Amino acid sequence: MKPIWIVVISVILTGAVIGGGVYYYQNKKLVDAKKDLNNQITVLQTQVNNLKASSSTTTATPSTSTATPTTAATVSNIFDLSTAKTGDKVATMTIFSVKPYSMTIAPPVERDLSASNAKVVFSGQATIEGTYNYINGAMFGWDLSFTVSSASRNNLPVIKGSDDHQPAMGFSNKAQAMQMFGITENQAKSGTVKIIIQDYVINRYPTEITDTFALVSVQ
Repeated sequence: MKPIWIVVISVILTGAVIGGGVYYYQNKKLVDAKKDLNNQITVLQTQVNNLKASSSTTTATPSTSTATPTTAATVSNIFDLSTAKTGDKVATMTIFSVKPYSMTIAPPVERDLSASNAKVVFSGQATIEGTYNYINGAMFGWDLSFTVSSASRNNLPVIKGSDDHQPAMGFSNKAQAMQMFGITENQAKSGTVKIIIQDYVINRYPTEITDTFALVSVQ
C-alpha cells in the first residue's frame, strides 16, 4: 500500500496538469478571439478610410438650370370702362363697384354707364404726391382740395381713352385730413406733400363734381 503522501502528491499533480490544460485552452481561445476581433476592426477601418477618400475626391456636377428672377407684376392703371367689373385690378387698387353716376337724367346725357355718367369705387391704397389747398372759394366757401402731381398720375386708375385726372380732387374724410395737414378752420393753407390714400372714387357727370379719396397718412 502506497503511503498517503504519495497519493496526495499524485492528486495535486494530476489537478495541476488538468488545470493547466484547461487554462491553456481558455487562454488560447481568448487570444484567438481577440486577434479575430482586431482583424475585423482593421477591415472596417480600411473601408471607412476608403469611403472618406472617395467622397473627398468626388466633384459635384453643377446644376445647369438657371433660376428665373421673379419680378413683381405691374398692373396697368388704365382700364376700359365698358368691360370693367368688380374685382378687376387697376394699378395698386381693385374695383369695388362700377355703375352710372345717375339714372335720373335727361338727354343728351346717357342714362347707361358711359364716360360722362360713371361712378367707379376702388378699394386698396396708393401713394401719390401733389399739393393740398385749403382756401375760401367763391362757390363752395372754405374747402380742401388736392392736385395730383404729373409724376403720380400713373399711380391712380384712369379710364381708357380719356384724360381722366381732374385738376383738383376732394377728400371724403375732410375733417381728419385737415388735422393731418395741420390746417386751422377758416385759415388758408397749402403745401406739397406725399400721401397714402384709399377708397378712391372716380365720378363722371356733367356737373360740378370731383373725384374723391380718403387720406390715410402723410409721409
